Amino acid sequence: MDLLQLKYFRELAYSQHMTELAENLHISQPSLSMTIAKLEDELGIKLFDRVNRKIILNDYGRIFLNHVDVIFNELSYALEEINELKNMENKKIILATTGTTFLTNIIIDFLESNSEITIKQSLVAYEKITELLEKGVIDFAITHPLLNNKNIESKVLIEDDILVVVPKNHPLAHKKAVRLEELKNEHFINLTEHYDFRKLTDSMFERSGFKPNIIIEGEFTLIERMLKSGLGISIIPRTLLNLYPNFPAKTLKILDQNEKWSIGFSWLKNKYMNENSKKFRDFVLNYYK
Repeated sequence: MDLLQLKYFRELAYSQHMTELAENLHISQPSLSMTIAKLEDELGIKLFDRVNRKIILNDYGRIFLNHVDVIFNELSYALEEINELKNMENKKIILATTGTTFLTNIIIDFLESNSEITIKQSLVAYEKITELLEKGVIDFAITHPLLNNKNIESKVLIEDDILVVVPKNHPLAHKKAVRLEELKNEHFINLTEHYDFRKLTDSMFERSGFKPNIIIEGEFTLIERMLKSGLGISIIPRTLLNLYPNFPAKTLKILDQNEKWSIGFSWLKNKYMNENSKKFRDFVLNYYK
């Protein structure tokens, strides 16, 4: 017994006209008759009475029809639920990042002009993001450094300068640039949110031959308050500073390091992308041009 047999039975039960139904279904009448006969054989009963070359649904057929109606109604409800969920999923963008501070403005700007779309964003370790993309768990990733995988498309969003930030009353505040080794006796305030950025700065300090004296690790707002209080200095990407036009500190270029803070935007190659995903991808790529 299969759905095609049940479908033909249901149609015939309501029409009770074999020739007309066969024409509507675009099949031959013998084929339709054979399908119904096979169903009756499987059930071990006759579902229709043949009277004067007419077919009439009998008592067995009426009982069977009631249950077949339930089956097709449930299938219809299931498809409606699936389509509803599919429509909801098509309106959701799942984004993984290795840092979130610089994302605030772009997400706000996107949602303001695309209120029908929702974004689910999570902070994920760089080492795990490729796997999440390949498994289809996430739609997009914004990372440092760029993902390097043959199955993943990656575009550079930002090539950012890395700056030393000191309080305005600091002895180095009059300078425009410093060598990193000049800072070996300073107290450092580090970002904790950007673990990948921390690894980058650690490598910079290592090349300069010293381990920084880190007095506290915190979010960017804490760093801002501590710099204002003159409790230490920090190393920060320019992009973060641009989010705070009245940042209470002096910025200095680094003379002996050419490191850049590179932010990449990635998605899985050859994966089907619905219109909302395309809209988000294009928005992000154009945002940083």
